[in-house]
Amino acid sequence: MEYLMSYVQVFGIGNAAQEALTIIAAHNIAPCRHIVSPSDTREPSLFRDDCRMAIVINLDGEPSLAGQILATAHERGILATAITGTRDDLHPAANTRFVAADAAQAATTVIEMANITNRAGRINIDSQDLFNTLTQGKEAVLATGGASGDGRLVTALETAINRDEEFIKTSCVLLVAICHTPSSKLMASELMGVNENLGEWADDKKLILGMLTSSEMSDEVRVNIVAVK
Repeated sequence: MEYLMSYVQVFGIGNAAQEALTIIAAHNIAPCRHIVSPSDTREPSLFRDDCRMAIVINLDGEPSLAGQILATAHERGILATAITGTRDDLHPAANTRFVAADAAQAATTVIEMANITNRAGRINIDSQDLFNTLTQGKEAVLATGGASGDGRLVTALETAINRDEEFIKTSCVLLVAICHTPSSKLMASELMGVNENLGEWADDKKLILGMLTSSEMSDEVRVNIVAVK
């Protein structure tokens, strides 16, 4: 099977994570596996030879299972990323961690990372851009906004920022992916609105900007922000 992110493996612990894995697998994002016992985490073949990033989803499962997978990934030089139910779920071995309220949000986080790195455009974002972003801090947020019609880009950007404004504005790295249909060109005035909305609070951050296209969209503009601190 051909995956959008063949260099990624997604592991799930607990019932909610199993639901998230089902959603992710349906989109052919990456190899997925539900972990149910400590012996699963000790298998020599747990990680594929080409794995560069391990995502461990644990919203209601046993923390020690997630910790073991993340620790093994870290030891092998694999980018260890956790998706947990709250910020209190500590995983010291994780390079970085996202928080998801439920299985759908956990799955969306993984799917949107795949979309960001697989869409082409005027300014592409690749897996290395994503890795460079996620290794800059221990906590991460992926926020999405979409809009159509007049002022669509600014509205989409504001919607994304408002998902977690305090975190985004205090982050150290921002990866901003702007996606639109190939036939719907963004005007210079719209792009100027992006600069105005990012404003002075983004001046002290490392900013990675992508301009992507998708034939699945109409006149909608979609903005994904990955913020890390």
